[in-house]
Amino acid sequence: MKKLIFILIASLVLVCACDRRPLEYVSDDNAVVAIKYDWETAVGAPPSGVTLMAYGSDGSTQQNISNNTTSMPLNLGVGMWKMLSFNLSTTEFNSFTFNKMNNYDSAQVKLNDIESSTYTNGTWDAGVEYKQEPEDLAVITDTIIITEEMISGSKNFNTTGSDSTTKKYVIKETPKPVNTKLTIRIRVNNINSIKSSIGSINGLAGGYILTTHHASTDKATFLLQDMKASVDSTGATSGWLTINLSTFGLPYGKENINSRIDDDNVLTLYLQLNDNKTEKLFTYNVGKIINYAQEVTRALEPTSKVTQNLLLIINDGPELPKIDNHNSGGSGFDAEVDDWGDGGTTDINI
Repeated sequence: MKKLIFILIASLVLVCACDRRPLEYVSDDNAVVAIKYDWETAVGAPPSGVTLMAYGSDGSTQQNISNNTTSMPLNLGVGMWKMLSFNLSTTEFNSFTFNKMNNYDSAQVKLNDIESSTYTNGTWDAGVEYKQEPEDLAVITDTIIITEEMISGSKNFNTTGSDSTTKKYVIKETPKPVNTKLTIRIRVNNINSIKSSIGSINGLAGGYILTTHHASTDKATFLLQDMKASVDSTGATSGWLTINLSTFGLPYGKENINSRIDDDNVLTLYLQLNDNKTEKLFTYNVGKIINYAQEVTRALEPTSKVTQNLLLIINDGPELPKIDNHNSGGSGFDAEVDDWGDGGTTDINI
């Protein structure tokens, strides 16, 4: 965790109150700090709002929510303050819930169940509970130490100046994106035989610990809907089922491939074929073949350059019988060109 420590010689002793106060509260016992956000570097564009929370070493907490995503004020008393900030507010996300936010070290988010109105379990996945894909989340954490001299400096600047401007200590922050994209590719022989496809994958992280910048240890199952099918070339019978998921990555302690076993993650694939009667159910233990773009160790530092996106490729996927779609006089798929890999493939809608 990055620490910004302001060290000045103390010249007088001031006592700061321990009650809960809004960030915009100003008194002679506060130093004025401005948090400057660099959203463009991290996520490409600023969000519509931002939340800023400060946790004091004396047990006090402060919180502010603002539509000003460029700069946020902090008015802090003497002591050590731990800062947590993220895009939007705790009530604006639908896919996850903020928990234990009264304590800096335990602040976290937990994925919500998918809405019952959006999906009904079938016979192939009876009783399985699915989590929602997380919306985009970006987080900042920092430690700020306020000295008595900083407070005196802010106060003296304000009283001796020709106007009411207060001296501010500016801290520049770059948010860290939390989400991990998981791309799944499944090799299928006679892929044109598929009428519909659906599936699931389990063993992914069910939450994220905000202030330690890593996933939680609890596990979640995700539904695989709207998979895209592609053939190797026009007229080919073999191809790929592909889907991209937004996740919080692998559970904490399972980031490194050497810490996983095969059945830590199980992918289930359910297919209905073109004859309207053949159904196929496949399961794959994939814990050892989920990889990062570059393998990482358990300790992911916030400033790490390692790509956090995941890739799962199942090369020995289903071998299907050849079944034409007689109702449409052929495969019945609308094809388009896909640029995955070096040679490109042709997509077919299932």
